Amino acid sequence: MLDLLPPKEFAGGQRASLDLIRDLNLKHRESHPGSLELDARIASYELSYRMQSAALDVGGVDAEPDFLRRDYGFEHQDKRTVSFARKCLLARRLVERGVRFVQVYDMPDKDGWDAHAGLLKNHTPRARWTDQPIAALLSDLSNAGCSIPLSSFGRANLGALP
Repeated sequence: MLDLLPPKEFAGGQRASLDLIRDLNLKHRESHPGSLELDARIASYELSYRMQSAALDVGGVDAEPDFLRRDYGFEHQDKRTVSFARKCLLARRLVERGVRFVQVYDMPDKDGWDAHAGLLKNHTPRARWTDQPIAALLSDLSNAGCSIPLSSFGRANLGALP
């Protein structure tokens, strides 16, 4: 997740700036009672800030225990496994925080899982670098008693079915 933090020269005053904007919005709202559009816009700005703040916490996968990071594949020799492991661990952290729909997407190169003629050649290495993180994610969610239905874990190009 990029650009979650303001530039260093503005970081110290961000909270004060946001508080001032909130106060100005509330003052403006007083002169426009019953304006649902204004209330909705203020609420969306506040939600946006809360989401940005929460994203900083979700992204802190370094705080996870070493054994869990190993299970997901953070120490794997293949950088694609490590990259996908991070995505799966972020997915678990999002689910823990109540996110209802999470998509974990593997696209380390231009071809992705799209391999009309070379399925074994294409899919075998992709399965190799995604299996460990997916297994860790499913195990982790199961151990946590996650009752969220996992609608699909697929590796297919469904747009090319006969």
